[in-house]
Amino acid sequence: MLAQAIEDPEQFEDDMSSLAEHSEEIAQHVLKIVVAEGAEIIANTMDDPEALEIVTNIQSDRIREIVLSKIPSRLRLTEDELSELEERRKMAESVIGREYKYEIWDSGEVVGHVRAGINTTDVLDAVLEEAQRDEGEVPFAIGADGVLYTLDAEDKAVVDELDIARGGAEATHADDWIVAETVDPVSGTTFGIARPLGSGLDDIRQTAVYNMAFGMVLIGLAGFGILPLSQRMTRHLKTLTRAAESLASGDLSTRVPVRSRDEFGILAGAFNKMAEDLEDHEIRIVEQERIHHEQEIENRILDRENLRRKNELEAARQFQLSLLPASLPYCKSYDIAVSTRTATEVGGDYYDFRETADGTTVVALGDATGHGAAAGTMVTAAKSLFTASTELEPQLFLNRATSVFRTMRLGRMAMAMAIAHLQEDGLRVSMAGMPPLMVHRSATNGVEEFVVPGLPLGSFKDATYREIHIPLQSGDTVLMMSDGFPELLDQDDDPLGYERALAMFEEAATQEPAQIIKELEARSDAYRGACPQADDMTFVVLKKT
Repeated sequence: MLAQAIEDPEQFEDDMSSLAEHSEEIAQHVLKIVVAEGAEIIANTMDDPEALEIVTNIQSDRIREIVLSKIPSRLRLTEDELSELEERRKMAESVIGREYKYEIWDSGEVVGHVRAGINTTDVLDAVLEEAQRDEGEVPFAIGADGVLYTLDAEDKAVVDELDIARGGAEATHADDWIVAETVDPVSGTTFGIARPLGSGLDDIRQTAVYNMAFGMVLIGLAGFGILPLSQRMTRHLKTLTRAAESLASGDLSTRVPVRSRDEFGILAGAFNKMAEDLEDHEIRIVEQERIHHEQEIENRILDRENLRRKNELEAARQFQLSLLPASLPYCKSYDIAVSTRTATEVGGDYYDFRETADGTTVVALGDATGHGAAAGTMVTAAKSLFTASTELEPQLFLNRATSVFRTMRLGRMAMAMAIAHLQEDGLRVSMAGMPPLMVHRSATNGVEEFVVPGLPLGSFKDATYREIHIPLQSGDTVLMMSDGFPELLDQDDDPLGYERALAMFEEAATQEPAQIIKELEARSDAYRGACPQADDMTFVVLKKT
């Protein structure tokens, strides 16, 4: 029934319903044949040769679709099984000259056979036609059965004449031909190509002869030209060698003449540039050494000058210290403590004590403008005046002192000064530009400030001064100070100020005079921190007994 349907395709489609009645028995056989081998395999089972041409005109996909649609789903192959059959079909198609035979079973009995084959000649002709033939190559194939295949009779005669060994895997030579072969491991078919070598060998021989002749000519030219070239090179090298030796011996003025622009000329120019750089470098080194020696001499002179000045300042400092009292005077009505700190080797602060004929203790506290030797000169003059004029009242002493300083023509130099007479009932005080006196009252535990107006000594010719009396009770404490204390700067350049100074004194005033000074110095150090002391600082503390 299947064979009759294939002979008439249209009738085959109409009678598929009747074919479905037997589908369960032959479905698997038909499906495997149709899927794996195609329409040609089915057609080759027919006794009538015309069936092959009829079947090849039928679309295999359509036949497969129709047949599969008639098979129950439970009998259809899975996708994995179909893929496996497809791989087997492709493998079978790759084998040339092989014939396939399949049996068709129905109810346990063979009901037919399917045979299929591939036209070996057509396949091999298609392969050989793709081979390259630009240089007279002859492609050929030898089947597993030993049959020789070529494109035409002329190629077959050439291959037969070469008597090629069958099944070779490497290139061989035969009568100016080179033959390359390879064997297909699946079908056993040997594919090969033969190429003539006659014209190629002639070209190689001609090229070799030409290259040899050309090489001999070059060797001859080199032989004739190398001698003068080598002599020239040797002469230039000797010149450079002598120049290098001269340069190494210390003659940095050595130069090599540049007579060409070739490599030797470039080398000579580079040598001259190097020699010039070395000469300039030597000149710079000599100049640097000279400057260094001059700086060393200047530094030595400067060190000696600094040492001389330091010695002079130290001598002046010792002299100034000698002007200060070696010890504090005894006063039955007052306890006295004093301290001074200079900002430089020679300070401008000064204090002194004297006793009048009637037994009154006189205290002097001064502050010269500036520091150093000039300030020391002012201190020396002030001490001389104080020593010579102790008997004068405070106001009269300052009037006389300012006239003396004016006659000294010290320019802008001036001397601030305070004079205090210590009496039983209190102090008689006169000031010339000094900070106010601070008095701590033991009765009220408060601090009072006493300001006595007056210009520094020597600042103005007609300057006049006043005198005041400060009454004191037992336990009262007086602080006389130079402006270095209230004008002390911290790290932010903020001055201590009179309000902070008064507060510090008020907190420490109940202690003994020496302890009060230590407390004020400690607090001033804490306030300025790492900031250096910019001005002299002197304290005189008097406590009424």
